[in-house]
Amino acid sequence: MKYHVYIFRHGQTHYNKSKRFTGRTNSKLNNKGKEQSIFLAEQLKSKKFQVAYRTSLSRSEQSLRIVLKYHPECRRVLVDDRLIERSYGYLERKYQKTIIKKYGKKQFDLWHRSYHIPPPGGESIKTVEERVLSFISDLLLFIKK
Repeated sequence: MKYHVYIFRHGQTHYNKSKRFTGRTNSKLNNKGKEQSIFLAEQLKSKKFQVAYRTSLSRSEQSLRIVLKYHPECRRVLVDDRLIERSYGYLERKYQKTIIKKYGKKQFDLWHRSYHIPPPGGESIKTVEERVLSFISDLLLFIKK
């Protein structure tokens, strides 16, 4: 039996548009984010879903709800926060330009893009990778069952 896994990110939020560190902050989809989710739903409407995963964040739930309008066959939606956004810790809700002004572009880039160095109180990309790989490992076991 052949299985397909479709992975997609939520649509744009108000925080994304204003270039704020969103992370674990609950920011709802804006109109563009809703349009992006509708476009994705149209692209995936010929596919069949048996199980869907989302995080506990409202933008994840909103995006998936729009996509699943075309998928009444999908009867299981599971919430797993191992897929949740990277935590930006103390930077969350702050504007990127404010962080650059206060700490400089070099420090901003280090916190924002470094693989090993997390932002203050947040997660490194390495930590996120470990969390997501744990999810993938469990997903593969789930699929085999």
